Amino acid sequence: MKHFQNLKLGTKLGGSYALLVLLIALCVVISWMGLAKVDQHADSLTHELWPKVKLSQSVINLINDSAQDLLATMYLDDPTLIHAEIKRITAKAASTTPNLPSIC
Repeated sequence: MKHFQNLKLGTKLGGSYALLVLLIALCVVISWMGLAKVDQHADSLTHELWPKVKLSQSVINLINDSAQDLLATMYLDDPTLIHAEIKRITAKAASTTPNLPSIC
């Protein structure tokens, strides 16, 4: 401590300024590394996860449509119309099934 008190004022100011510049440089490096991680996560979201979200939503929409068709089928009286609706629902289910493995 006595050594620091024996230094000239210009040396003390220069040393404190150098320390301040070093700390700012350290903050810049840490911030830069953090931004690189944010960029990696953003790329992961846009290129890997977003297509899966869109595909999942299309599967959900097809399932909702099939459920509404099934509900409408319950109110039909004509057996030929019932069979036609069931075939249409089955076709929708067949178009949904191939998309499921690519979501996981």
